[in-house]
Amino acid sequence: IRDAVAGNRNEDDVVLPPFDPEKNDNGAENWCNNIDTVAKDRGWSSITTVSKAGFSPTRLLIGCNGNIPPIQARLDEIQDNDYIQNNDSEADRDLARQNLRETAEKYKKRFDTTRRNNLVFKKGDIVYVNQNHRRHDKLSPKFKGPYEVIDILEHDRFSLKGLNTLRNIIVAKEKLKLWPGEWVEQNSSFEEFP
Repeated sequence: IRDAVAGNRNEDDVVLPPFDPEKNDNGAENWCNNIDTVAKDRGWSSITTVSKAGFSPTRLLIGCNGNIPPIQARLDEIQDNDYIQNNDSEADRDLARQNLRETAEKYKKRFDTTRRNNLVFKKGDIVYVNQNHRRHDKLSPKFKGPYEVIDILEHDRFSLKGLNTLRNIIVAKEKLKLWPGEWVEQNSSFEEFP
């Protein structure tokens, strides 16, 4: 095993000996001990806990913690005799699913609260289109328009008809701003959306 990780190989290139329980020199115990030694030396992450699930991948897969044998032996010595190790992998998997679901809900809630105001554009509305990515000059306009909303598509997309010489385009909702009109009174203002 040590020969497999030594030499002029990349960090991720490891060639392990074949597992053959019939032979004495490559028996299961010897092979597993060498794998654990290599895992410890290289810091493989199969024994780490996935923070979102709350369990290590090995525990969810086979129902026991994948730990390095010397450390696991020491932990077994320290534990109370009354302590019963939980090997109910189905319960662990259910708990991991619940933890992942709660984390996903938390992230979705945070995403929804930081998303742009839920403006509603209807067919026939006249809008501007933000063109930050197309601005090449310092003084070029930030918004392009006017466009007319001709269709509302899924995933907050809008099909726009270019007025005057503008082409028809499909744009995300975040890029749109209502057109205040061509003749706006001097003292009136319209709300600026982030």
